[in-house]
Amino acid sequence: MSQRRLQITSIALSCGLLVFVALASAKTDNRVSRVTKVKQCSPGHVEEVKLPGPVPIDEIRVDVSRLSPRNGASNVYVWDGRFTRVVRIRGQLSQRLAFSPPIMSDRLHVSVEPVFSAKRTACVDRVELRVAGAAVAHVTP
Repeated sequence: MSQRRLQITSIALSCGLLVFVALASAKTDNRVSRVTKVKQCSPGHVEEVKLPGPVPIDEIRVDVSRLSPRNGASNVYVWDGRFTRVVRIRGQLSQRLAFSPPIMSDRLHVSVEPVFSAKRTACVDRVELRVAGAAVAHVTP
């Protein structure tokens, strides 16, 4: 009789161990799926924009993804060879910078760079160069 009880006990323990392993692996899968939902942002981007002729750029608009981390930050630089304009991005808010006098150029360098003191990089979706409110060119990092 004691040998029969021992067999039943070992079978019950084996089944319990299988259930425990199945539950442990299910929790691991949930953690992995949460981690993969975090959007990876481009840490930096540089692009040269060529326009058909000298255009007076008087506004820079930066669209930030709604999935951008709240503690993320990036700087967007627009350089015409003489002057640099900087738009600082913090968190999830899109920004615009209007300035006067305008930048007159047919060739501009646009760069999106991380802020190293921030915990994460902001997700910049689009940088628009504008003249009197109308988009003339855009950069998509």
